[in-house]
Amino acid sequence: MATTIKSDFVLSIISGILLSLGFPIFDFYPVAWFAVVPLLLALRGKNTKQAFLIGILSGLAFYLGTIYWVYHSMYHYGYLPLYVSILIMFLLCLYLSLYTGLFSLLFNYISVNFRLPAMITAPVIWVTMEYIRTYALTGYPWALLGYSQYKFLPVIQIADITGIYGISFLLIAFNGALFDVISAYSRRNDLNVSGKSLSCGIVVLIIVIGSSLFYGMGKLNDEPQGDTVKVSVVQGNIPQDKKWNYAFQRDVIDTYKRLTSEISSNNPDLIVWPETAVPFVYGRSKIYTKEINEFQRDYDNYLLLGAIASKENSRLANSSVLLSPEGSITAMYDKMHL
Repeated sequence: MATTIKSDFVLSIISGILLSLGFPIFDFYPVAWFAVVPLLLALRGKNTKQAFLIGILSGLAFYLGTIYWVYHSMYHYGYLPLYVSILIMFLLCLYLSLYTGLFSLLFNYISVNFRLPAMITAPVIWVTMEYIRTYALTGYPWALLGYSQYKFLPVIQIADITGIYGISFLLIAFNGALFDVISAYSRRNDLNVSGKSLSCGIVVLIIVIGSSLFYGMGKLNDEPQGDTVKVSVVQGNIPQDKKWNYAFQRDVIDTYKRLTSEISSNNPDLIVWPETAVPFVYGRSKIYTKEINEFQRDYDNYLLLGAIASKENSRLANSSVLLSPEGSITAMYDKMHL
């Protein structure tokens, strides 16, 4: 029994590693279509405590492989000691792993007590956990499974209907179907799902995935409608430790002005600067705000820039500001959620 538990722990860790391979820096997105299968196999025959622990281990492997970079931000830009930065990163991964643990616990419980196919239960539970993680305790929606498919253009087009959760649902449903087939043709058919039910479920899943791909291909092949807008994007590539350093404030502003002047010869309709591109509080720093607005008047196009903007009651917001060719604010949008 102890040997079996150890091998299942290994399976769960393998599952987490495979999941992380679907995200940058590896970007091997096809692996996400079967990466959860080892975890589901590891959960067979386990009690509640074992299932939760197995899920935790899988989640740790997954999140350590995807959000490892958090320590770098805290160490290099937050000036925390290296060991403190690594500890905080580990604790964050451990917190996120609780959701994988809860997924495993609930999947194990429902599978044992209700004998439902994994292709139905697994995606429902997984997506529910992702949704809760997105909003609980202000939310942390990094590394939602559907994001791994950002290079698989035909399948991600359904996001305009379902959001990212629809893509995660397809991925886990496919993983669940693979698990159901393996279980059905192995000696450990814990689900006891009839062959007819399994066949019907797989047919429905194939239709859903096929329809999603058909919809996606149609979207990609749509003829563009309306007027063509020429857009130029400016990236100043300013290091984060210099961006808000007062000594480099002038250099940052001049860099974006210089790059914008260079691309204006292409006569774009819209020029886009990055998020929080300007190194001052827009609206509160009168001199620099006026400088950017007046600079915009020299070019016959719109400028969309990212800025920390001053709002009512001295509140600050991470905003996108659209300036007209006359240098006036046409629109402003404040980020509402991470």
